[in-house]
Amino acid sequence: MASVGLTCRLLPLFVAFWLIIDTETLEDFTGNNVMGQKEVMTQGASGPMCKRYICVHPATCVNDTCVCPPGLKGDGRIGCFSNDSFIAQVVGDPVMTTYDGERAHLPFPCRFKLTHVITPHYMASSGGTCEIQVFGLNYFTQGGYYVMGFDCLIKITDNDRPEAVGRLSLRKFGVEINGEWRYLVQGKDNTETLTPWGAPSVLSFLDTRINSTFDEEHNFGKVDAEECGFQLRFRAFVRRSHQLPGIVVSVKNRPGLIFVNENNTLCSSPFHVTGPFLSNLKRKLNLTKVETLLYIALKQNTRQDFGFGAVPCSVAGKEFLRVCDTTREKAFALKMCSFLYVNKKTAQCLLSDEFGESTGSTFGMCVQAMCSEHAGLCSDVRDELQIYGCPIPEPFANLNCSLIGITKFYYYPNEID
Repeated sequence: MASVGLTCRLLPLFVAFWLIIDTETLEDFTGNNVMGQKEVMTQGASGPMCKRYICVHPATCVNDTCVCPPGLKGDGRIGCFSNDSFIAQVVGDPVMTTYDGERAHLPFPCRFKLTHVITPHYMASSGGTCEIQVFGLNYFTQGGYYVMGFDCLIKITDNDRPEAVGRLSLRKFGVEINGEWRYLVQGKDNTETLTPWGAPSVLSFLDTRINSTFDEEHNFGKVDAEECGFQLRFRAFVRRSHQLPGIVVSVKNRPGLIFVNENNTLCSSPFHVTGPFLSNLKRKLNLTKVETLLYIALKQNTRQDFGFGAVPCSVAGKEFLRVCDTTREKAFALKMCSFLYVNKKTAQCLLSDEFGESTGSTFGMCVQAMCSEHAGLCSDVRDELQIYGCPIPEPFANLNCSLIGITKFYYYPNEID
């Protein structure tokens, strides 16, 4: 495998995270050392216990389910929002729930785009907009995938003052250890483009208040932009706690709301006229829902700048787009290679000290083999997995590396529009 230069050794996750938390200097979004990030610790008990999970206020436990009260809706384990909102979330060992209610696991240890919306600016007298992008930051640790943080980018305009544009970038991430949630926050605004503003509780742009705070009762990192109709809640990775980790975003349904490039975001859109987007794409690609989410995430080719997985994650996305020219090739590559992410035992093996590989770099090699129909690379992937005892499930287990083209035709006899 080393012959193609895709090998990248990863440190165990908690070593990586404590290297970050123990230092005063962190990496900013462009890779430059910056000072002034803020660390916040919370130990809130949250709400009532409800079977396996604790509910958030004001949800109550009804028949072992956390239920939001009348007038509000959402997953009562992580957030209740007004009934006129669209809600999407990625929680737990992450299950993605789109704006239109479709659900699927997201076994992807990388940075990915959750949503990109343009909302009306409620305080602008003659119209204005808030453009908001949210990215999730995933890691694989202790046998599972978890959301470790988020990036939130906000741009605000006002038609009365076209020359004035407010920009804000914010990153929050953290871990939970022994009942204590530890968060770090960093970011920039457009008045100090080279200097982090740290973690102010309130920022104001063009009469719009953006609140970046922490909920010490429910252990959330929060972003609230009321004039934009936008809310975000993030609770860090939890190993044994009963408080559900993950990200939930809420956007109010108002005239002028736009879901930007919704086919290239994991939250998608509630406005698809042909029905649920994920299910339709799944049928078109002849993939599972999980594989279809991976297809979207990899096609995003999102900039990877978070933690020690950044390089292999970047390799995976770039190889997926560089080598696989057609939709048919991309779908076939995922059908053959997605087990490197989806099969947790294989992913755990790839991150072991004995192997020293990563899912991203190995996935990149597997994709290269499938889309270029390269028997040698295909055999290299299989041989390395076998040498180190990593599980190889079907259909890759039964793939004849000398017959990749024939196998591709078997699964996908025609091009995909």
